[in-house]
Amino acid sequence: MKSRIFKSAKYVFYTFYTSITEDYAYHASALTYSFTMVLGSLLLFSSFFASFLPFFDFNKLINYAVLFFPEQTEKVIIEIMKFYHHRTSGSVFSLILAYFFSVSFSKDLYKAFLYTLSEAQSEKEWAFWIKTPLIVIAYTLVISLFFLVSSLLKAYLGNYTVYLFYLINFFAIFSLTVIIYALFLPKKYTFRGVYPGAFFTSTCLLILNKIFSTFVVKFVKLNPLYGFMGSVLLFFIWINLSFTLILAGAKFIKLMKEGK
Repeated sequence: MKSRIFKSAKYVFYTFYTSITEDYAYHASALTYSFTMVLGSLLLFSSFFASFLPFFDFNKLINYAVLFFPEQTEKVIIEIMKFYHHRTSGSVFSLILAYFFSVSFSKDLYKAFLYTLSEAQSEKEWAFWIKTPLIVIAYTLVISLFFLVSSLLKAYLGNYTVYLFYLINFFAIFSLTVIIYALFLPKKYTFRGVYPGAFFTSTCLLILNKIFSTFVVKFVKLNPLYGFMGSVLLFFIWINLSFTLILAGAKFIKLMKEGK
């Protein structure tokens, strides 16, 4: 038992060591850029899609435009009308754009894993066009389930939810990392074999989230303007470090599999 714990500790140390000495930062930066493009296109699609929802009130949007842009009200309303009249074509275009960038992100993620694991490419091009919707659907389901469980616990347990929040958050991150590793690691890494790496990555990401959320709160309290600018910068740093940890988790999986 002690030797197994000691060996796992050595794997953890070597994983962090290689994440610094090997060129993980380059691939993490590429993934950060690719993910930002996906995020931007999804936000664009969400904006168009929201206009079709039954609770969307166009008149309230006009009132907000008059309130916040009193001098340029006419120009703002014209732009809003353009957006509203082209919402159907805009929704289709933004969805195609989001799908294209998502597939590109999937390819970048797969190549980053290949570099981390020192593996040759074996996945076919068409596989990424199938895996991408799967990971989006899985991500949506996990996040939705996470918010549903959190809401139910808050409703029935009240203040005791704070003690369960970290546990639920951990399982949400763990589920997503298992799905990512199972879909994008080479086939020789089985679904069952990715659990140690997913546990390692989820633990590190949970700690990282806690550290960064604390820094964001301090920035906002310091100065609202500096807080906003600092939060945007911290957001990109957080994404970059998160991808570095995901790549490190893949390395941990390899070490556990090979037993070296």
